[in-house]
Amino acid sequence: MSEQRGMSEQRGMSEQRGMSEHRGLSEQRGMSEHRGLSEQRGMSEHRGTSERRGLSQQRGFSGKLLELRANNEKGSISILVFGLFLLSVSLIFLLTDLASMIVAQRSLVSATENATIQATHILDRSAYYRGDSGFSVPLDCNEASRIVSRELNLWMQDGSSIRRSELSGIELDSFYCSGDLVEIGTSAQFILPFVLPGSLISKYKLTSKVGARSRTVG
Repeated sequence: MSEQRGMSEQRGMSEQRGMSEHRGLSEQRGMSEHRGLSEQRGMSEHRGTSERRGLSQQRGFSGKLLELRANNEKGSISILVFGLFLLSVSLIFLLTDLASMIVAQRSLVSATENATIQATHILDRSAYYRGDSGFSVPLDCNEASRIVSRELNLWMQDGSSIRRSELSGIELDSFYCSGDLVEIGTSAQFILPFVLPGSLISKYKLTSKVGARSRTVG
C-alpha cells in the first residue's frame, strides 16, 4: 500500500510538473507570438508612416515646382507685356515725329516759295526801259536779295499756324539772281516733338530750294 501511494504521488508530481512545463511553454509561445505580432504591427505602422511622409514630401516638392513654374510664367508674361508696351509707345512717337516732319517740310517750302515770288516782283527799271532783257522783265538782284531776307525773317516771326512751331532758325543758304530768274535755298532746324528712348537725336536739318522767273512782256 505504501508503495502504491508513493507511486501515485510520484505520478501526480510528474503530471503536475508536465502540466506546469506545458503551461510555461504555451505561455512562452504566446508571449513570443504576441511579441512577433506587435513587432510586425509596429513595423507595418512604421512603414505606413514613412510611406505617408514620403508621399507628403513628394507632394510638397511637386507643389513647390508647380508654384515656381507659375511664378516664372507670370514673370515671363510681365516682361513680354512690358516689352510690347515700350514697342507700341516707340512706334507712336516715331509716327508722330514723321508726320510732324512732313508738315514742317511743307511749311518751309511754302516760306521759300513766298520769298522767291516776292523777289520776282522787284523790277530793274533802268534795264527794263533800255530794253536789254528783250521780252522778259529784268530783276534788280540787289533789292531782290534784301526782299528775300526780309520775307524769311517775317515768316519766322509769324505766330500763325502757317509756320510750324517745331521749326527754328531759318537761314538763307543760297541766292542766285540773273536776268529774270531767282533761285534761293533755305534750311531750318526741326525739333522733334518726341525723342525716342535711348536716342541721342533730338533735331533734324530740313532744306528747301525754289526757283522762279519774272513775268514776260508780251
